[in-house]
Amino acid sequence: MLNIVLLFLFVFFYTVPDLQEGIAIYQEQAVRDVDEIAAYLEDKSYDEAIAFVTRKTIEDRQLSFVLENVITKEQILVSEPRWGGMNFSAMRSVDLAEGSYALFLRSDVDLFYSLDGTILRLAIIECFVLFASLVIVACIMHSFYVKPLKHLAGEIERFHKTDTTLKNSERSDEIGSLERSFFHMTEELRAEKENQSHIIASISHDIKTPLTSIMGFSERLIKKDLDKDKQATYLKSIYRQSKNIEAIVDEFDEYLSFSMNSVNTLQKLSVSFVCESLKDEYSEICENQGVVLELQNQCLPGSSVNIDVVKMRRVFANLIGNSMRHNEIEGLEIRVAFENIADDVQITVSDNGKGVPEPELAHIFEPFFTSDKSRKMSGLGLSICSQIIKSHGGDIKAMNIQGGFSVIIHIPVWIDVPSGPFYNSR
Repeated sequence: MLNIVLLFLFVFFYTVPDLQEGIAIYQEQAVRDVDEIAAYLEDKSYDEAIAFVTRKTIEDRQLSFVLENVITKEQILVSEPRWGGMNFSAMRSVDLAEGSYALFLRSDVDLFYSLDGTILRLAIIECFVLFASLVIVACIMHSFYVKPLKHLAGEIERFHKTDTTLKNSERSDEIGSLERSFFHMTEELRAEKENQSHIIASISHDIKTPLTSIMGFSERLIKKDLDKDKQATYLKSIYRQSKNIEAIVDEFDEYLSFSMNSVNTLQKLSVSFVCESLKDEYSEICENQGVVLELQNQCLPGSSVNIDVVKMRRVFANLIGNSMRHNEIEGLEIRVAFENIADDVQITVSDNGKGVPEPELAHIFEPFFTSDKSRKMSGLGLSICSQIIKSHGGDIKAMNIQGGFSVIIHIPVWIDVPSGPFYNSR
């Protein structure tokens, strides 16, 4: 824009005045030339006049002439115009020996060559403007882009070496967006690092207790003469504590497998098929343990879900298993209900047990959190459930209800016309 403005000013204040001055000079020159030639040709013969103007066109190739008889209007063209530029014309009357003629002179001028000084000045100014523009653009680029990027690179290096806390950017441009993205990434990395530290500490705690027992019982078996009953008791304790460690390691291994394998193998299943599958899988187990299992499908006909069957079985196994394991009450009832809520299928798994203390509700989906203060297990089950549901594009939450506890799951629903072999079989 600056270049255009400067170019306009240059043309307006320099080029136009030079062009106007050049036009006036060339017009005056044409008038002088025709005056000189007309004065010379006075009283000359017609042939002498033609010979003279022909010689003039040879000497100056910009000139062309026309002689016109004033009475007969007969015209004689002496030399064709040779230039395609601007032309300047002038006319004078000439009295030749044969009579009166009108002498027309035309001078063809290429103004590009006549304005060479102006064009040179324009080129110089253009070079200066371009250089100045490049300097200004370079300063702007350095101030608004290069310098912030260097600062961001330094922050990244500092974070890599010292793990220091970074400040969130207040800029609203692309650099600010990049800085905010890096800030959020560092916060996520820090949270992940804290989570890993918490996982390591939890595993260490969960393994240390049974391992201490195993070491104590083993030491007694080695150092003391024990009767067979005592030996059998110690060996059973060692085996039991070993199984606890195995359960902790298996649960942690399962947690890692779900964390690393985020790709779901989806199958489109009708909600009625899922409901019937749960009934087939858990009815007998619950009946054997004196637990009442109620399954309700209140979804619209043709409601389907895209799910990874293996992972969703893990979710239901964990939720139903938790209700049975942590509610040692008479007459335990577990209810699993399916219903359409907006664009989702809502799955509610509830029981009439003792529930979870309110301060702990917000943490039960965190890795290694458990409301079981004895910490016999490491508390990864609900965290795995949360990961699975979120990987299906859904969400999960828990709440205490009147007379029990409830976990509510939302996953996207598909509504189809219930016809064809798919629904006949599923």
